[in-house]
Amino acid sequence: MVHGDACPWNLNCHSCDKFVMSGADLVYWHRKREQWRLLAERAPDGATADYLHEVFEPTARAIVGLVGRRMGKPRIGSTCSA
Repeated sequence: MVHGDACPWNLNCHSCDKFVMSGADLVYWHRKREQWRLLAERAPDGATADYLHEVFEPTARAIVGLVGRRMGKPRIGSTCSA
């Protein structure tokens, strides 16, 4: 978001040259990923654990992408700088 508004670049974060991720954003998503892993580990059976891992997998891949994006463009700020 830009100044609290909707993204004027159609949420095209992967190729946006205005994309910025703060360290706090990154910590938040790392914590979320850890929470999801713990939830899956505590599942009552293997099928449920597998299902939870499958559901969370796209988000986990996105977090890895965000980390890579942040490392490539180490700017600090809000989600998007316009």
